[in-house]
Amino acid sequence: MTATITLKSECLILRPIEREDIPQLFLLMSDKKIQDMVKQPGQVYDLSWMEAYIERLFNKKENNHFTWGIVLQSTQQLIGGLSLSINMQQHHAEIGYWIGKGYRNHGYTTEAVKTLINDSFDRYDLHRIYAYTYSYNKASIKILEKVGMRFEGAMRDHFFLDGNYWHMLVYGSLADD
Repeated sequence: MTATITLKSECLILRPIEREDIPQLFLLMSDKKIQDMVKQPGQVYDLSWMEAYIERLFNKKENNHFTWGIVLQSTQQLIGGLSLSINMQQHHAEIGYWIGKGYRNHGYTTEAVKTLINDSFDRYDLHRIYAYTYSYNKASIKILEKVGMRFEGAMRDHFFLDGNYWHMLVYGSLADD
């Protein structure tokens, strides 16, 4: 489900994704790197896939999965996305994120992830927040380390992409870290 709250940081606004965002999301997610992270193997990436993806966000019945758009304050341009899947019973949540190709290496993803983590520990009374990333995704590893997450382990050869097996890495933070 799309988020119901809006968060602000120094340069960014984290806000609910809206149906009007579909064209910009489609453009940003045309990048194969992003597609490899968000779609299932064998899915065709086209406008109908994007519309169905957005509709799933709006129609999810669970009240524990939230998605935000990452927006530049200066231009109001949507540049990426964040998600948080909360397990209230266990007091933990998984964070996910992606950023459009033209917006990488500017610190925006780090700022967005840090903002969401800091807010979520208190807002949802969480004990732990964790993230998965692929072993080949050095930029994501760097982001997780910059926001203070610790490497917790690896699921060896967990993901098959372009003829190769890749490890899935786990990073996490505790509320009292």
